[in-house]
Amino acid sequence: MNYKVVPNFLSKKEHEFIRDKVMYETPLYYQENVAKIGDTSTFFFCEKLYCREIKKEIDPKHFKIIIPILYRAGIHLPFRLQINCYVKQPKHIFTEPHVDDSRPHKVLLYAINTNNGFTVLDPKGKNVKIPSVANQAVFFDGTIEHQAVTQTDENVRYNININFQ
Repeated sequence: MNYKVVPNFLSKKEHEFIRDKVMYETPLYYQENVAKIGDTSTFFFCEKLYCREIKKEIDPKHFKIIIPILYRAGIHLPFRLQINCYVKQPKHIFTEPHVDDSRPHKVLLYAINTNNGFTVLDPKGKNVKIPSVANQAVFFDGTIEHQAVTQTDENVRYNININFQ
């Protein structure tokens, strides 16, 4: 399985700026399905910053959040940028295994804050657990099924999900 974990992905200053913008200034919207339509495992809040398929253009106020991540990762063609926020649960809840898009692509999952939530790569096979650690980037092949797992310790779990080619 092809994946890479990069700790301390951005400088401390860049990460703290992005963290503050995401956690305290970005409005989020309720989503009743996490992984795919019909996934009733839990709910979450998100903001689709950019989505090529629905012709949603990125709001210039979000450039300062996204540009450092894209630049550091060398990503030139993202087709979806999304902020995810999971709320604290009394026990870990595993979302349905899924892929973000059916076409071949790559995923960058950037953790905004540290908590005991995590992402599972290849849950029906190798079952690799990636912890949610602030300023950590995880790159993986977008054809690998994965699932988000809610946290039980912190009030929120924030990450930025970038799908690209």
